[in-house]
Amino acid sequence: MRWHGELSLRPATTADLIWLEATFIAAFLGFAGLTEPKLRAAFRDEIDLDVTDVIVADGTAVGYIVVEDHAEFWFVEMFVIAPAHQNRGIGTAVLEQVMDDAPVPLQLTVRKENPAARALYERLGFRAIGGDEQRTRMEWRW
Repeated sequence: MRWHGELSLRPATTADLIWLEATFIAAFLGFAGLTEPKLRAAFRDEIDLDVTDVIVADGTAVGYIVVEDHAEFWFVEMFVIAPAHQNRGIGTAVLEQVMDDAPVPLQLTVRKENPAARALYERLGFRAIGGDEQRTRMEWRW
């Protein structure tokens, strides 16, 4: 599915924290070993508003993305689309924009138990380059 609406990114603020946390928990709850308390703790340990952008589709916050610049590659540290907004082409559109903007290869990791996310990344040209028991590290090059 192709997204046809208005799509933008805006810097996250402290006013977004409760929504960001709830979205993170909703997106990952149910994966092996990921309970709500574990997800809440992980979110609080990892969130950095200075590098977090909220994804806005047709005026509604629908997810967020964190892209870190490592000079030789950009790393998509976190990419979350709220479950109610998945499978509408928003994730594809956001990643395509990041790919268009990237002056270097993009890398990310995906949980092995998340085949839908991996299929999205593969459809966009990402290829596995490593990983561990829980995650596959993937890379996209032009």
